[in-house]
Amino acid sequence: IAVVSMLFWLFGSLLGLIKASSYFPSTWGNIYGEYNLVPSFYNLYFEPQKIILPLFGEIGRNSAIFTEGAMASLNFSLALLIETVNQHSQKSCKVILVLAIISTFSTTGYIFLVLLFFFSFFKNGSHVKIYKILLLIPLFIIAILVISYLLKQKSTYGLESTTVRTDDFKVGIYTWLQHPFLGSGLSNI
Repeated sequence: IAVVSMLFWLFGSLLGLIKASSYFPSTWGNIYGEYNLVPSFYNLYFEPQKIILPLFGEIGRNSAIFTEGAMASLNFSLALLIETVNQHSQKSCKVILVLAIISTFSTTGYIFLVLLFFFSFFKNGSHVKIYKILLLIPLFIIAILVISYLLKQKSTYGLESTTVRTDDFKVGIYTWLQHPFLGSGLSNI
């Protein structure tokens, strides 16, 4: 999915060499139930969201087959986590997944990449070098600053997404508090 989405994102969304083959009606993210026509590239890649970048203008986010870039980013992040744990994983697979995460322009993916870099830098527990110990505090501070900057940007400019997810957490905690041991059961809203 990451390879196919990167090809369509690069040659379709960015360069415009591949044109959308059809348009898919979607109500995802609409308040009033109106349809958005989402460009579809041979039903293998969809472009439901665009983002404005200062030097590049408006470009499509790599959403792959998902309804939004954050969902694609989460799935790519989970795949990268599995590949990182897998001892037989190829480096090219990890590089493709990192590029796919970056192309989603998702705060979720960027925070994941910062944390993964931080933890993978210090994963050699058997023989910790002195330079790693010396770099621990500055890298930790930089990681915290980058994550807090990303979250601040998200809460400032991505208010709709932030409030929806905050509301999901509130509802989840409220529901859990009502039935903390046995749960609410299947199909319970």
